[in-house]
Amino acid sequence: MLRIPYEELERTVAAALGALGFEPQRALRCARLFAETTRDGVYTHGMNRFPRFMRMIRAGRIDIHAAPELVASRGGLERWDGKRGAGNLNAQHAMGRAIALASQHGIGAVALAYTNHWMRAGSYGWQAAEDKYPAEHAAVGLGRDSPGQQSDCIRSAPAARARGV
Repeated sequence: MLRIPYEELERTVAAALGALGFEPQRALRCARLFAETTRDGVYTHGMNRFPRFMRMIRAGRIDIHAAPELVASRGGLERWDGKRGAGNLNAQHAMGRAIALASQHGIGAVALAYTNHWMRAGSYGWQAAEDKYPAEHAAVGLGRDSPGQQSDCIRSAPAARARGV
């Protein structure tokens, strides 16, 4: 297996994203989430997914300039439209909102729609744990029987749980 120093991987991925038009800070955050996932040994949701992510950007399926937009809010609950933005950045934003809501209301729950794959769920569990919050999160979407076809069922990705430290 080819080994690349973490810093070099993060820098290279950020440069590749920047070449497609990502704003530099967003490119770095997105690159860091991919690189950390691979560094931590979750190969299925790190760099192994990056080529497809790049193809989806080039095909216009991911809007690199999109930022999540608040759709509804009530107390500790919020609903967001991801605007087809980068899934890992949208999920990081959603967890940040859940943490902010929890600090204000004692609980924070955020629903995020219209986003692409947010990669490793554990990234956002770590985000909550680092801020001393417990978290539970999962992705739910329409199932796919084969590329390009949707089934009538709803499928769930594995959930992640984090305990505040």
